[in-house]
Amino acid sequence: MDDSKYQQPHFIVRITISEAVFSLSDCSKINGGLGFEERLVVKWFGRMGVKNKLQLLWGSADVHKQQEE
Repeated sequence: MDDSKYQQPHFIVRITISEAVFSLSDCSKINGGLGFEERLVVKWFGRMGVKNKLQLLWGSADVHKQQEE
């Protein structure tokens, strides 16, 4: 998560030397590239519960950030 670079909720995937940023709302790619592995990320994101877990992580990060301020 890098909310200073990307305003919308997102997640970052790093595989070896490749990196890509995906939107949390629909798994669309925002930046970067993973080549062939991108289809595996989309498949993983479509699994039951993955999106909800990522949204919970975003929510807990927001709460933690507010507590620090």
